[in-house]
Amino acid sequence: MPQFINLGFFNGNFRSQFCVKEDRPAKRDAMNRYNLFHKIHKGLRALLYDTSMLLQRTDFTLAEEAEEAICRVQFAVSLFDQFQQSEDNFVLPVMMDYEPGLADSFEHDHEESYGMGEKLQRLAGDFQAATLPFEKIAISGTLLALFEEFTLFSILHMTREEQIVNKVLWRYYTDAELQKISWKIINAAESPFIMPYNKWMFRGLNNNEIIRWLKEVKETAREREFESLLKTAEAELHPQRWSLLQDVLLTGRLLAN
Repeated sequence: MPQFINLGFFNGNFRSQFCVKEDRPAKRDAMNRYNLFHKIHKGLRALLYDTSMLLQRTDFTLAEEAEEAICRVQFAVSLFDQFQQSEDNFVLPVMMDYEPGLADSFEHDHEESYGMGEKLQRLAGDFQAATLPFEKIAISGTLLALFEEFTLFSILHMTREEQIVNKVLWRYYTDAELQKISWKIINAAESPFIMPYNKWMFRGLNNNEIIRWLKEVKETAREREFESLLKTAEAELHPQRWSLLQDVLLTGRLLAN
């Protein structure tokens, strides 16, 4: 199976507040280190961008269009909540051992994100309960503005994780230890969320990233899990792109960048 798994305030004292100690002498190029966030973050970004575009072009006076947009917002919030809960359970505790102040900062981010998600879910419910056109238009405007805020917040939060949390994890944990954390996240994920995670990662990753992911799953997961992932890839990728990836998987090479 795949590895998935407050906007902090940047100021002049940020580095000194969350100074990373040099504990492990062995260093490797960051590009070669195991990255807990890379695949899932690209998938979540793709979801945010696509949902934002869907909301922008939706005519909320048309019932069918409006229902699609409202359901997508509810889905996006649920997926983000699930992923952040996995970080609360498995990533922040291992950070707390070495960088408790930094872990608290990201926990505060998650609390703020949960709060925005709850507001979005309430607005979605209010829209579905509204009967008058002017009510729906007013609610949809508020919802669109809040989702834009949620998107910006989430993108910057994920960037913070990639730039700051990864460095902490790489400094204190080996790749093997990080892979164990990743598997804990996967095993704890609720089954209804597995397929959506995979779907949006296929939509957000480039060809070489997908090839590496598929090869990793083939080497580490059960055959039926690998076959299920291949079916998702075939369903989500453009036929020409899927054909290219099949050829690459058969030859064992990577594409030229």
